[in-house]
Amino acid sequence: MSHQSGITASKSLREKFAEMKDGHLRVVVVGITNEQIIWKDEHNAEKTFDQDFDKMLLPLVQKNHAAYYFIRLDTISEINGHNWLLITYIPDEAQTRERMLYASTLSTVKKEFGLTYITQEIRASSKDEMTLHSFYQHLNAKAAAPPRTMREEEMFEIHQREV
Repeated sequence: MSHQSGITASKSLREKFAEMKDGHLRVVVVGITNEQIIWKDEHNAEKTFDQDFDKMLLPLVQKNHAAYYFIRLDTISEINGHNWLLITYIPDEAQTRERMLYASTLSTVKKEFGLTYITQEIRASSKDEMTLHSFYQHLNAKAAAPPRTMREEEMFEIHQREV
C-alpha cells in the first residue's frame, strides 16, 4: 500500500480538470505549492498529438522540479470522451522532500482528475524521458511479450505447433 500525503486539490485545479474534459487543451501542468495541488500551465491543442507533443511539452519541463503532465491523446472513448496520458515527472536532481511529496500525492491527483480518463501513464526521472520517442518506446514495451523461462518457451512453441 502506498502512503498518501494528505494534500488536496485547489478549487482552481478542480475547475481546470473539468475544463480539460471538453477537448480543447493538449497539455496541462499540475504541481504542488504551499501544500496544495495546483494548476501551473497549459497549452491548447494545435495539431495532432504527435505534432504537438515535443513542441508543447519540452518547453514546460523544468529540469530540477517535479510536476504532473497531462497530455490529451487523439483517441476518444465512447464512455469517457477524450483519453489522457499522465506523465509523473520526478527528476533525480529534485530535493528529496519534493520527490517524496510528488510520489505520495500521485494517487490523489489521479482520483481528482478521474481515473477512467487516464489511459496511459508514464513515470519519468529525466527530461530525456519526456519525448514523443520515449512515449512510443513505452507503448512498444507494454505490447511486447513477457519474458519466459526456457521451459515456458518450450511449452509456448509446443502450443503454437498444436494450434
